[in-house]
Amino acid sequence: MDSDGAAALVLVSGEKALDLGLKVTTKISGYAGAAQAPELFPTAPAIAIPKAISNAGLKASEIDFYEINEAFSIRDYSVTL
Repeated sequence: MDSDGAAALVLVSGEKALDLGLKVTTKISGYAGAAQAPELFPTAPAIAIPKAISNAGLKASEIDFYEINEAFSIRDYSVTL
């Protein structure tokens, strides 16, 4: 069965995670957003992704996998690396 599923994400500082005894599994290296007119919203990732890569101090050749979901982005699309 196919499903869009559901997810939850809890963000805390690295210091707070250690204080709480949490296992740190992910680090946000950079992020970016891009806005498009509603009829162009599927193209917003093409603008936001290069910005996020640059903000993270990376090159596109260093990215192994992209998971892109713009389904809920009408005016602003954010990318986090």
